[in-house]
Amino acid sequence: MKIESSVLFVCTGNQCRSPMAQEILRARLKKKLGLAAFKSWRVDSAGTWAQPGVPAAQGAQLVMASRGLSLAGHQSSQISEEMLANYNLVLVMEQGHKEALRAEFPQFASKIYLLSEMVYSSFDVKDPLGGKPADYETTAVLIEDAIDDGLNRIIKLASAP
Repeated sequence: MKIESSVLFVCTGNQCRSPMAQEILRARLKKKLGLAAFKSWRVDSAGTWAQPGVPAAQGAQLVMASRGLSLAGHQSSQISEEMLANYNLVLVMEQGHKEALRAEFPQFASKIYLLSEMVYSSFDVKDPLGGKPADYETTAVLIEDAIDDGLNRIIKLASAP
């Protein structure tokens, strides 16, 4: 099936926030659109400073497992120009990510947004890496709320032009 819609989530190390967001959005799209329609979607993640091939942080894996989602096979990826070219919508976790990507890749600036902008707001999703289990839970809830409340806008912006 041809990929029609695509979202790339970006954080710093691609070990916590963006992999969690990727799996949360995949689950929400499957539920909202149905499995057949979901097959025309591509949802992935990368990091601005990622070391390729690192698994998701244990805290992120545990908080996703508590929701019936798995990060077990996740391997971190470094953002690239080619990646940005291949996605309709790029959702970042922090203002610094947005500014850096727009400065380095100005040709893609129009499709790079903060995740919080999907709910017409502007806040950073803080990195829980190295924090307590409660920090990962707080981050997951923040991501879930932004995706749930912004799902229709995500679908609209991620759909092929």
